[in-house]
Amino acid sequence: MATSGQRQLYELSRRLLDAGTEGQGLRRQLSKAVGEAAKPLAAEIGSVPHLDIYLPNRYAGVLADDLSVTASQRGTVNPAVTIRARPRVRRRQLLFIEAGFLRHPVFARDGVPRRRWTWRTQTAPSVHPRFFFEPCERAVPDIRDKVIAAMHDIGQKITGG
Repeated sequence: MATSGQRQLYELSRRLLDAGTEGQGLRRQLSKAVGEAAKPLAAEIGSVPHLDIYLPNRYAGVLADDLSVTASQRGTVNPAVTIRARPRVRRRQLLFIEAGFLRHPVFARDGVPRRRWTWRTQTAPSVHPRFFFEPCERAVPDIRDKVIAAMHDIGQKITGG
C-alpha cells in the first residue's frame, strides 16, 4: 500500500514527464535534492566519533580511514536513496561487524600465510551491533521531510505558484 508521500511523489513525477523538456531541469533538481538529503547520513556513518560508539577506539579510526560510505539516488517516478558502505583498500567483514562481531588476528606474523595466524572474535561489551543500520533508521524521518519539502518546491514551480 502506497503512503501519501509516495502518491504525491508519483503524481509530481507524472507532471514532470508531462511538462516535457521544461520538466527536465526540474526533474534534475528533484533528483539532486533527494540525493543531497542523504549525504549527512553518509558522512555520519563514516566518522570516527560515530564508530567509536560501536567499536574499540583503535579500530574505529582504522575502519573510518578505510570505509567509503556513499549516498546515491535513483529514479524520479519511484525514487530511492541508497546508502552503501564499502572498504576502500582492505577486505573488511562489514556484515560481520554490523552483526556485532570483530574478527582480528591475535598476532600477525610476517612470512606466515594469514590463514595460519591465530584469530580471535571480539564481541560485546567492546563491539556493538548495527553501526550502519541504527543511524539509517534514525535518519529516515529527516530524509523523508527533506524529500517532501523538495517535492513541494518543485510542485510550486510546475503549477507556477
